[in-house]
Amino acid sequence: MVLQKVFIYLSMRIYLVFFMESADLCELVRKHLYCSSALERLVAEALKLFSERLRGVDTYSQLILATVAIESEKHAQILEMVAKSLNLYKEYDDCREFVGEPWRAVEAMVEELRSGREVNYAELLEKQRWLEEAVGEETYHRILLPLVSGTARELCIETPASEAVKEILDKIVEDERFHEKAVKEAMQRLTKKHT
Repeated sequence: MVLQKVFIYLSMRIYLVFFMESADLCELVRKHLYCSSALERLVAEALKLFSERLRGVDTYSQLILATVAIESEKHAQILEMVAKSLNLYKEYDDCREFVGEPWRAVEAMVEELRSGREVNYAELLEKQRWLEEAVGEETYHRILLPLVSGTARELCIETPASEAVKEILDKIVEDERFHEKAVKEAMQRLTKKHT
Protein backbone atom coordinates (compact mmCIF):
# COMPACT_ATOMS: atom_id res chain seq x y z
CA MET A 1 0.00 0.00 0.00
CA VAL A 2 2.73 2.47 0.96
CA LEU A 3 4.75 1.62 -2.15
CA GLN A 4 1.65 2.13 -4.28
CA LYS A 5 1.27 5.63 -2.84
CA VAL A 6 4.93 6.39 -3.51
CA PHE A 7 4.62 5.08 -7.07
CA ILE A 8 1.51 7.22 -7.72
CA TYR A 9 3.26 10.27 -6.27
CA LEU A 10 6.32 9.74 -8.46
CA SER A 11 4.22 9.04 -11.56
CA MET A 12 2.42 12.35 -11.07
CA ARG A 13 5.75 14.15 -10.83
CA ILE A 14 6.98 12.57 -14.07
CA TYR A 15 3.69 13.41 -15.79
CA LEU A 16 4.13 17.08 -14.84
CA VAL A 17 7.59 17.12 -16.41
CA PHE A 18 6.24 16.44 -19.86
CA PHE A 19 3.81 19.37 -19.72
CA MET A 20 6.10 22.05 -18.33
CA GLU A 21 7.93 24.85 -20.06
CA SER A 22 11.69 24.31 -20.37
CA ALA A 23 12.45 26.96 -17.71
CA ASP A 24 10.09 25.17 -15.32
CA LEU A 25 11.71 21.87 -16.22
CA CYS A 26 15.16 23.20 -15.34
CA GLU A 27 13.78 24.52 -12.06
CA LEU A 28 12.32 21.08 -11.31
CA VAL A 29 15.72 19.47 -11.99
CA ARG A 30 17.37 21.98 -9.63
CA LYS A 31 14.85 21.23 -6.92
CA HIS A 32 15.11 17.46 -7.33
CA LEU A 33 18.90 17.56 -7.22
CA TYR A 34 18.97 19.79 -4.15
CA CYS A 35 16.21 17.98 -2.25
CA SER A 36 17.64 14.55 -3.13
CA SER A 37 20.99 15.67 -1.78
CA ALA A 38 19.36 17.07 1.38
CA LEU A 39 17.35 13.86 1.86
CA GLU A 40 20.51 11.74 1.52
CA ARG A 41 22.12 13.89 4.25
CA LEU A 42 19.11 13.43 6.50
CA VAL A 43 19.15 9.66 5.90
CA ALA A 44 22.89 9.60 6.62
CA GLU A 45 22.27 11.38 9.93
CA ALA A 46 19.53 8.93 10.90
CA LEU A 47 21.70 5.93 10.04
CA LYS A 48 24.69 7.33 11.92
CA LEU A 49 22.56 7.90 15.04
CA PHE A 50 21.03 4.44 14.71
CA SER A 51 24.44 2.87 14.23
CA GLU A 52 25.73 4.59 17.38
CA ARG A 53 22.75 3.23 19.32
CA LEU A 54 23.63 -0.31 18.19
CA ARG A 55 27.22 -0.14 19.45
CA GLY A 56 27.58 -3.00 21.89
CA VAL A 57 24.12 -4.35 21.01
CA ASP A 58 24.66 -5.81 17.54
CA THR A 59 28.03 -5.32 15.84
CA TYR A 60 26.89 -6.64 12.46
CA SER A 61 23.96 -4.22 12.21
CA GLN A 62 26.02 -1.38 13.67
CA LEU A 63 28.70 -1.80 10.99
CA ILE A 64 26.19 -2.16 8.15
CA LEU A 65 24.28 0.98 9.16
CA ALA A 66 27.50 2.96 9.65
CA THR A 67 28.61 1.95 6.14
CA VAL A 68 25.28 2.86 4.57
CA ALA A 69 25.38 6.21 6.43
CA ILE A 70 28.80 7.01 4.95
CA GLU A 71 27.63 6.05 1.47
CA SER A 72 24.47 8.14 1.85
CA GLU A 73 26.58 11.17 2.80
CA LYS A 74 28.73 10.50 -0.28
CA HIS A 75 25.61 10.40 -2.45
CA ALA A 76 24.58 13.80 -1.04
CA GLN A 77 28.00 15.23 -1.91
CA ILE A 78 27.87 13.71 -5.42
CA LEU A 79 24.42 15.13 -6.14
CA GLU A 80 25.52 18.55 -4.92
CA MET A 81 28.68 18.36 -7.08
CA VAL A 82 26.60 17.38 -10.14
CA ALA A 83 24.23 20.32 -9.60
CA LYS A 84 27.10 22.78 -9.14
CA SER A 85 29.02 21.41 -12.14
CA LEU A 86 25.97 21.87 -14.37
CA ASN A 87 25.19 25.34 -12.96
CA LEU A 88 21.95 23.92 -11.59
CA TYR A 89 22.69 24.35 -7.89
CA LYS A 90 20.08 26.26 -5.95
CA GLU A 91 19.04 25.89 -2.32
CA TYR A 92 15.39 25.40 -1.38
CA ASP A 93 13.59 25.70 1.95
CA ASP A 94 10.64 23.48 1.09
CA CYS A 95 12.24 20.05 0.62
CA ARG A 96 10.13 18.66 3.46
CA GLU A 97 6.95 19.48 1.53
CA PHE A 98 8.45 18.64 -1.86
CA VAL A 99 9.65 15.16 -0.84
CA GLY A 100 6.68 14.48 1.43
CA GLU A 101 6.24 11.36 3.54
CA PRO A 102 9.75 9.89 3.11
CA TRP A 103 11.24 13.16 4.44
CA ARG A 104 8.87 13.26 7.41
CA ALA A 105 9.57 9.60 8.21
CA VAL A 106 13.33 10.20 8.30
CA GLU A 107 12.87 13.33 10.43
CA ALA A 108 10.76 11.36 12.90
CA MET A 109 13.43 8.67 13.02
CA VAL A 110 16.15 11.26 13.74
CA GLU A 111 14.03 12.82 16.50
CA GLU A 112 13.35 9.42 18.06
CA LEU A 113 17.04 8.48 17.99
CA ARG A 114 18.13 11.84 19.43
CA SER A 115 15.58 11.67 22.24
CA GLY A 116 17.63 9.14 24.21
CA ARG A 117 14.48 7.10 24.88
CA GLU A 118 14.50 3.33 24.53
CA VAL A 119 13.78 2.38 20.93
CA ASN A 120 12.49 -0.73 19.21
CA TYR A 121 15.47 -1.53 16.95
CA ALA A 122 13.61 -3.92 14.66
CA GLU A 123 10.83 -1.36 14.13
CA LEU A 124 13.34 1.37 13.28
CA LEU A 125 15.19 -0.91 10.88
CA GLU A 126 11.91 -1.75 9.16
CA LYS A 127 11.26 1.99 8.69
CA GLN A 128 14.75 2.42 7.28
CA ARG A 129 14.32 -0.54 4.94
CA TRP A 130 11.08 0.96 3.67
CA LEU A 131 12.85 4.27 3.06
CA GLU A 132 15.69 2.64 1.16
CA GLU A 133 13.17 0.70 -0.91
CA ALA A 134 10.74 3.56 -1.53
CA VAL A 135 13.16 6.44 -1.93
CA GLY A 136 16.35 4.93 -3.32
CA GLU A 137 15.73 3.53 -6.76
CA GLU A 138 12.46 5.39 -7.24
CA THR A 139 13.99 8.83 -6.81
CA TYR A 140 17.06 8.34 -8.94
CA HIS A 141 15.82 5.97 -11.58
CA ARG A 142 12.24 7.08 -12.12
CA ILE A 143 12.53 10.81 -11.52
CA LEU A 144 16.05 12.19 -11.84
CA LEU A 145 17.09 10.17 -14.91
CA PRO A 146 14.04 11.19 -16.99
CA LEU A 147 14.43 14.78 -15.78
CA VAL A 148 18.09 14.85 -16.79
CA SER A 149 17.25 13.35 -20.19
CA GLY A 150 14.39 15.81 -20.65
CA THR A 151 16.47 18.82 -19.75
CA ALA A 152 19.21 17.73 -22.12
CA ARG A 153 16.62 17.93 -24.88
CA GLU A 154 15.48 21.31 -23.59
CA LEU A 155 19.08 22.62 -23.55
CA CYS A 156 19.41 22.94 -19.78
CA ILE A 157 22.10 20.28 -19.79
CA GLU A 158 24.38 19.42 -22.68
CA THR A 159 23.97 15.86 -23.99
CA PRO A 160 27.50 14.65 -23.04
CA ALA A 161 26.97 16.00 -19.53
CA SER A 162 23.57 14.32 -19.28
CA GLU A 163 25.19 11.02 -20.26
CA ALA A 164 27.75 11.43 -17.47
CA VAL A 165 25.00 12.30 -14.99
CA LYS A 166 23.06 9.20 -16.07
CA GLU A 167 26.11 7.03 -15.35
CA ILE A 168 26.58 8.69 -11.95
CA LEU A 169 22.91 8.23 -11.05
CA ASP A 170 23.01 4.60 -12.24
CA LYS A 171 25.88 4.04 -9.77
CA ILE A 172 23.83 5.60 -6.98
CA VAL A 173 20.88 3.34 -7.91
CA GLU A 174 23.23 0.36 -7.65
CA ASP A 175 24.37 1.53 -4.20
CA GLU A 176 20.75 2.02 -3.12
CA ARG A 177 20.00 -1.59 -4.05
CA PHE A 178 22.88 -2.67 -1.81
CA HIS A 179 21.56 -0.40 0.97
CA GLU A 180 18.11 -1.94 0.75
CA LYS A 181 19.51 -5.49 0.85
CA ALA A 182 21.97 -4.73 3.67
CA VAL A 183 19.39 -2.96 5.84
CA LYS A 184 16.94 -5.84 5.29
CA GLU A 185 19.60 -8.35 6.42
CA ALA A 186 20.46 -6.21 9.46
CA MET A 187 16.74 -6.00 10.30
CA GLN A 188 16.34 -9.78 10.14
CA ARG A 189 19.38 -10.36 12.34
CA LEU A 190 18.30 -7.74 14.85
CA THR A 191 14.75 -9.07 14.94
CA LYS A 192 16.01 -12.60 15.66
CA LYS A 193 18.26 -11.28 18.39
CA HIS A 194 15.46 -9.35 20.15
CA THR A 195 12.57 -11.83 19.87
